[in-house]
Amino acid sequence: MIYLSVYVLLLLTSFFEIRNKKEGNNNAIFYVTSTVLVLFCILDFGVSLDYLGYLEIFYKLPNDFSNIQKIKKSHAEFLFASFFLLMKVLGLKYYLINLITSLVTILLFVSFIYKYSKYKTLSLLVLFSLYFVYNFGILRQGLALAIALRFAYPYLVNKNYFKYYVLCGIIFFIHYSSAVLLLAPLIDKFYKLKKAQEVTILILSFLFSFFVKSVIVQGLHLIGASGYAENFHTNYGALAIRFLLFLFVYLLLYKNNNEQVNRIKNIYFVGFIIYVLLSPIDILASRIAVYYKVFDLLLIPYCLYEYRFKIYAYFFVAAYTLTVYVNTLIGISAQLKLNFYEYPYITIFNKEDVPKTITLKERDLERRKHIFAAENESN
Repeated sequence: MIYLSVYVLLLLTSFFEIRNKKEGNNNAIFYVTSTVLVLFCILDFGVSLDYLGYLEIFYKLPNDFSNIQKIKKSHAEFLFASFFLLMKVLGLKYYLINLITSLVTILLFVSFIYKYSKYKTLSLLVLFSLYFVYNFGILRQGLALAIALRFAYPYLVNKNYFKYYVLCGIIFFIHYSSAVLLLAPLIDKFYKLKKAQEVTILILSFLFSFFVKSVIVQGLHLIGASGYAENFHTNYGALAIRFLLFLFVYLLLYKNNNEQVNRIKNIYFVGFIIYVLLSPIDILASRIAVYYKVFDLLLIPYCLYEYRFKIYAYFFVAAYTLTVYVNTLIGISAQLKLNFYEYPYITIFNKEDVPKTITLKERDLERRKHIFAAENESN
């Protein structure tokens, strides 16, 4: 129930935020809700298949930096693996590294929202309901995404593309999927599409997605990411729900004249096109397009800020976020044969229960359970 309780808290406080015109009160609400979310995030533990995977990487790393080849073969990007190794050399346990990574990630997201969002608590609601369970369970991508938003985005805003590319080059060695960020300056500088052209491209992207499957698979084999090709299917439900949010943002900002918002919207549009084209492999589409989709943290609040009938728009956002969030909980709970409201909240204080939240193929669980047992015995 605690997952739903946090959602309800953010839902109620964001509603008060859009109805209240005193900035001081809204800032106070944001400070309280962001503190709750930070505590919830750093105490949350092992909510993903990746938990044991990262634990395995941690234990396979050498005990010092002398064996560079072993670091490269750790199945994690070099910079992220080096961070893990540094923490290991310093004598930190895995659960503390998990906590530190989550803390840095959520603080960067909160800082980004505080600096750029028109309705800060509403952005927290969007962050929690649309991104928390997925991206915070994937430590590398969550961290890469947070760094990109907080530190690379300002360079993009100021059109300092050289510094943007340098930073994105560093982020690439945290998670390779962040390579898609390299397109953003090109979109920002050369995007000249008219509304009719955007609609045409949108329609064509849906049509082309039925014919590019083999091309995607060949590309994945070429770059050594053939594992993604094994999950070859289109999640039409996810595609439909994303399209619904895309339409909401696109239509409400259709006549927007704010140059900065339009620059973000252009990147957001291209991100959705990328998602559609890659949708035959849903997990790949989600991981690549999220670097541009995440701008709905800013665009959704701006829609409500500018829209005359903002209360109706808010009800749509509330219904949308609730639907997506509950559906996510249903999906992960069903694998454990639990109701969505029964999904356990695992913290650093009961981390021995992590395996209860993880469903792995039997051979993987057998391969990794001794690592988890060793971690518990060492604490």
